Parts: sequence; C-alpha cells; structure tokens
Amino acid sequence: MKDRKSKIFLLILCFAISLGMIGCRAAGTSEPPLDSDPFLNPDKNQGGNPQSSNIIIEAGVISPVEKAMTLEYNGSPVTLEYQFKSSGTCTMGLMIFVDGFLQPYQVIGSAQETTMHTVDLEMDDPKSFQLEFIPVCGNVGETLTVVFANVYQAKVLELSGDVNTFGNYQKISQPHPWHLEVNAGLDTKSKNISSLYQTKPFTPEEIQSFERSGSDGQIRSILDDRIYLDICKNDEVLREKIVIRQDDVFEIRAYGNLTGKYRISLYGDFQQIPINGYEYIEVDVKKDEYVSIPLTICLEDIVPYKNMFAVIAPVAAVSESNTYTELSKSDSLYLIYNE
Repeated sequence: MKDRKSKIFLLILCFAISLGMIGCRAAGTSEPPLDSDPFLNPDKNQGGNPQSSNIIIEAGVISPVEKAMTLEYNGSPVTLEYQFKSSGTCTMGLMIFVDGFLQPYQVIGSAQETTMHTVDLEMDDPKSFQLEFIPVCGNVGETLTVVFANVYQAKVLELSGDVNTFGNYQKISQPHPWHLEVNAGLDTKSKNISSLYQTKPFTPEEIQSFERSGSDGQIRSILDDRIYLDICKNDEVLREKIVIRQDDVFEIRAYGNLTGKYRISLYGDFQQIPINGYEYIEVDVKKDEYVSIPLTICLEDIVPYKNMFAVIAPVAAVSESNTYTELSKSDSLYLIYNE
C-alpha cells in the first residue's frame, strides 16, 4: 500500500492521454515556456541534478499532524494549516473537494470566503496559511473524502498566435485523499446534481493501445491506478484551445481503472460553471469502459471567461479495487469566440 504522509511530493504524469493514443504538445512562441513537470520527484526523474531547471513543489497539511490523515467536524469550523514550498518562483493555488463537491473555505485573516487561495512562492521559501471551513455535505456518523488539490501556476492565461500551449500552467496534482469525520449536524444546501450519462466499452484494440512495455519486459496498462478526464468534440480530444459557438455540443469523457463513484464539475477561469444546467454530474467509473457526457455550451455561462477545464473528484477515498482514488483534471482550453 502506498505510504500515507501529510506532507508529500505530488506526482503527475507529464504526458497527455487521449483515447487510444498519447498526444504530444507543441510549444508556441507566444505563451509561457513549457517547464519540466513541477510535481515530479527530481531524484527519480532528473537524477537529482542540481542544475536541472525543474521546479519541484511540496505541499500538504502541516497542522493538525495526524498519521491517519483525518480531520473532524465537531460543530465548529474545521481548521488546519497548509503549506507550499517550491524550488523556484511560481504561483500555487489550493482547491478543496469534499466527497467530490467543491468546498469553499476562508483563510484566517481574510474577510472573504474563497474556493481557491493563491500564494506567490520564491525558491526554497515555504509559505503556510491557516484556513477553516464548514463541510458542504455530510451527516452525523459519516466519514467524508477530502482532496486538497494543488494548482501549479494558478493564473488565467490570455494567449495568441496559431499554436498555443498551457505547458504545465493550471496543472493540478493528485495527492492521497484525507478523511473527515462528521460528529455534529450540518445545515447543508442541496446540490444540483445530474446522473445523466452513458458508459461505453473500449474496443479490444483501444484497450491494447493503452498497454506499455516496462523496463522489466512486463506489459502494463496506463489505465491502471489512474483516472483520466477529457473534453472532446467529434471523437477528438481537445487540446489547448476551443472555438465556442452558441449551442455547440462537446463531450466530457472519464475513464481509468480506479473504479468507483466520482463527481464531475466544470470551471471557467477557476470559477465553477454549469454542466448542462447542473453543478455536478455524478458518475460510476468502470474498468475498460468510459463515461460519456454530452456537453452543450451556453454562451451566457461561458462568455466572461478565457480558460475552461473540468475536474473529476472522488466520492470515496478507496476504489473498488482497494487502491486510493485520485482527483484528475482535463486539459485547460483557451476559449475563442466568434471565429
């Protein structure tokens, strides 16, 4: 079983997965440089070379310090202290999901609630902040899943030119979930949730296309112990930018072998926006199948924004295969109107 730590190195694969293929990104000339993945461990991926240009991010709860990675709601707001540390200059943001729902919180000392607090980091200069929240869901006696989602370069990008890429901007890490024990009653608002989606089986050829040969000669599937999320149109996974017209129909796809219940939400410039009129789509991810959700874009909902992405967050901390579930994010898309 994976080692559970309250302060961890956060891992993200630095390649983009589409249905049946791996897509490479081309770096444009008008956007930030394509950095090495900030969530990779340099000892494993860069040989620990101090001259590497990698920016390595450490993030996690530093108080309370509990080996069980468990918080408690006892009638007062849940409080904790969170810390970011970076080996280079960057901006980090924190989003919190409780049982798949986006959790608003308040940074102590701030007058307003937020769904993503950001900090500007310098090399090896850790910054911590205290926060508190009242869970958005839960009943007495329940244990909820809490995911602290760390957003690298949490900035809205305005791009130009024929070829653009977000590089690693807006990439979200996939840490182990925490638990939240509900020991007191909550006055929670009902959520606007849909369970309208389809599941479609992968063909044997598609399943085979996910297989890779390891250095030991063993064949493994890149679907194992992972969950993926894509925004598509006409069976094509969208990368980098998207042309938006009234009533365009796209598709959200979720797949991977971390099977179980998840909730999918959509964001414009880090603000939650509706999916077909709903806050969340609740789905069951199954082995060797993919979830398909038709997505009708309403210009009224999306026109104020420049960037768009979707997030899939777990309801349960452990999957049906008895491994830890994870949060995943689609590629960020730059929105182009009236083209």
